[in-house]
Amino acid sequence: MESKTYAVFLDLDGTLMTHNQIPSANITAIAAVRRRGHKVFLNTGRSLACIPGHVIDGLELDGIIAGIGSHIMYQDNVLLSTVMPLPLLRLLETRFEQQAYPCVFEGEQIMLYTRLKAAEGIRFVHYLDGENTLTGTYRQERITKATVFTVMTEEDQAYLSTIFNVYQHETYAEIAMKGCTKAGGMQRMLDHLALDKTNCIAMGDSANDHDMLAAAGISVAMGNATAKTKEICDLVTAEAGKAGVALALEQLLPSAFSR
Repeated sequence: MESKTYAVFLDLDGTLMTHNQIPSANITAIAAVRRRGHKVFLNTGRSLACIPGHVIDGLELDGIIAGIGSHIMYQDNVLLSTVMPLPLLRLLETRFEQQAYPCVFEGEQIMLYTRLKAAEGIRFVHYLDGENTLTGTYRQERITKATVFTVMTEEDQAYLSTIFNVYQHETYAEIAMKGCTKAGGMQRMLDHLALDKTNCIAMGDSANDHDMLAAAGISVAMGNATAKTKEICDLVTAEAGKAGVALALEQLLPSAFSR
């Protein structure tokens, strides 16, 4: 298995990180597999601006796929950058205002909050109000994704799903452009590296990881993953908080840890 170079794609929340903390064993394991010549990528629903500074600064990665496949970087090179056009941002802004949804518009360099206070540690935060609007003051910002922090009405879910990729979770929803998926971002990276999907390991825990997991050569569900996620994966590892990523890497790429 390890005579080949593997590309490893890791979801962030609930997979690599839990409660905003990355287990130290995960950091050590990632360094070990990279020293062996394998590639490791973050593949997260968070936009680039939403990724915590300690993740960007504390991890040595080969690249990042952010915003559900909307922004793809290999090392310092941007391979793809897909933003929401102004008419669609205006549609979301109006729809969310009608329903008074607490939400954040996530960008490459900015986080725009409305009817919601940003959590501690979030960077690049600005607040929308009557004077500072998404399609006015911030119309030049490159917005790649929206997150609604509630369960949207069934009508809104159905309508928005005709225009966007919509992932409604138990307590929040993620909205990205059609054509932007974690699987698509992963495939774009594999194509760039000239690697086959059989050389690909993906790890995740929830619905917005399913397409990535299904498209990977080897799929790993976290111990804290949803039942459906565990069903579709080849392997179930330990929970995120118990360094499940590190344990899976040790199992799948053992020579990287041999002494």
